[in-house]
Amino acid sequence: MNENKPTEKLFNDLEKLMIYLYERWFDEHEFENISDYSTPIIPKVEEIGGKFLQMYKKPFGFSYQYDGKVYRIKVTDTIYSYEKIK
Repeated sequence: MNENKPTEKLFNDLEKLMIYLYERWFDEHEFENISDYSTPIIPKVEEIGGKFLQMYKKPFGFSYQYDGKVYRIKVTDTIYSYEKIK
């Protein structure tokens, strides 16, 4: 993907935060609400002109809308990735 695209920039900018949140969720999922994890993510999505949609538990991540398309960023034990889903 083109690294100048806002979606690619968001993906790159969120990598450390998403891995941290994933590890925290892995340890605390029995005690914390998944929607609370959106708090530090929403401003980053809004910075690129996107709209945050929802958090996901499995695989851990979130979806957002940008330029009429829906994207999903996700984290697992072995992968940090994003894809256009609509």
